[in-house]
Amino acid sequence: MKSEQLQPKFGGMGKAPLWQIDDSIIAGDLQAVQDSPTHVSIMPRVTMALERYEAALAKTQKYWEKVD
Repeated sequence: MKSEQLQPKFGGMGKAPLWQIDDSIIAGDLQAVQDSPTHVSIMPRVTMALERYEAALAKTQKYWEKVD
C-alpha cells in the first residue's frame, strides 16, 4: 500500500482503518489477488454484474477484522 494510505503506526500518514480476512473465506464468486507485496484485492472470479459481486462481498462482511 502507498504510505499515504497507511496509518501512522504502520509507517504512513493515512487515517483509514486496515482490514484483514482469512483467505480461506474468499471462495465461490470471489478470488484474492495479491497486487503488491503488502496488499491483496478481493475481485470477482469471473465477469459478473456489479450486484452479484457486491452480494458476494457482503457475505464475507462478518469475517473481516480491523487491524489495530
